[in-house]
Amino acid sequence: RADLAAVAHALITFYSSSRGLAYLRMYVESRYVPGLEERWRAQHTTPMFRETRSLVHDAIARGELPEGTSPSIVLDALPGAIANHVLATPSAQFSRMLATAPAYVDALVEFVLAAARTPAGTTGDGVVGRPQD
Repeated sequence: RADLAAVAHALITFYSSSRGLAYLRMYVESRYVPGLEERWRAQHTTPMFRETRSLVHDAIARGELPEGTSPSIVLDALPGAIANHVLATPSAQFSRMLATAPAYVDALVEFVLAAARTPAGTTGDGVVGRPQD
């Protein structure tokens, strides 16, 4: 948990900065510039995701996450939610978002880990499908 939380806190700080916002723009735009996407991924995204993916594998090895946990899904959920949170926050609310970022990130990490610990297709109590309201 601590490893993923550290990564998540660093990501929200980075994505909230002007440099981080430029990174997100380049990440999107690189796909549309011939030859840039491969270089961008090799220099920036692939190393970061390899390092973070190893944290998920380490958590599985320590028994903190169950065997079969998909690092891809964990990594889609965590950085993806953080990027969306930063990008979806209106400018007028940005300072408030930054002030509440630590609590948001901690709740997000708990959410992602709880989801990763729930067997696919169940509600967490072993019942397949959607729980009754």
